[in-house]
Amino acid sequence: MNIDQIRKHIDTLIKEKGKNYRSLSMAIGKNEAYLHQYINKGSPLRLPEEQRRKLALLLDVDEQELTDIHLPKTILQTTGHSK
Repeated sequence: MNIDQIRKHIDTLIKEKGKNYRSLSMAIGKNEAYLHQYINKGSPLRLPEEQRRKLALLLDVDEQELTDIHLPKTILQTTGHSK
């Protein structure tokens, strides 16, 4: 997936799981508008590693689903969602 597809995928996951941008943004240690800005305005370009990992845990998905960058298997194992 490319960066725009990743953003759309994250947006879909958030809606499917009954979550919202504000609560998830705060849960990953960012301000309440962080995920809204990321998904709708494209800033930041990519989620930083720490926020991506936390978001993957909160959404109960493999961290690789949240990035267009190939993640080594050892990183994926730390989220508990390696395949």
